Amino acid sequence: MLLVLAVSMLIPLLIALYTRENSSGKAFATVLAGCLFVGLLIRQFCKPSQAKMKVRDGFSWLLCSVIGALPFWLSGAIPSAADAFFESCSGFSTTGASILTDIEAMPRSLLFWRSFTHWLGGMGIVVFVMALGKKISGKSARDRILTDARLGVGLPCIDTELNSERDTLLRRA
Repeated sequence: MLLVLAVSMLIPLLIALYTRENSSGKAFATVLAGCLFVGLLIRQFCKPSQAKMKVRDGFSWLLCSVIGALPFWLSGAIPSAADAFFESCSGFSTTGASILTDIEAMPRSLLFWRSFTHWLGGMGIVVFVMALGKKISGKSARDRILTDARLGVGLPCIDTELNSERDTLLRRA
């Protein structure tokens, strides 16, 4: 997880460097380096867990929010650590709530990071639902999608609509 966050901070770091946002660039570089260092240490010395979800997996969302708040806070764009944490939680939970009154006044790299946390949070929720769905129903996401495709769920009924249009036109003629 830390390595994923580190890689995801590369893009806003490059944006900060390109737009010459020094405080944001330093904040992203610091957090990225810390995530890489700790993530590589954990990967080196800890065994990967089995595919079972545990309580610590829930804490990973909290840890993502704390780490995601650091660039906001370290750059000084959001001076309060609590507000930066709220903004980050809002992104990773995809609620969209914000403490910011003038969002466009933030540096571009931080605006990108704010939007990117929403995207990462949305993808995390999709993966979580897919994993949870298998635990509850016993069917994988692939099995559910194939079942829906065989039943025609969610697909437009083009043949039926075309036949209906043709029949209507023939009756009028």
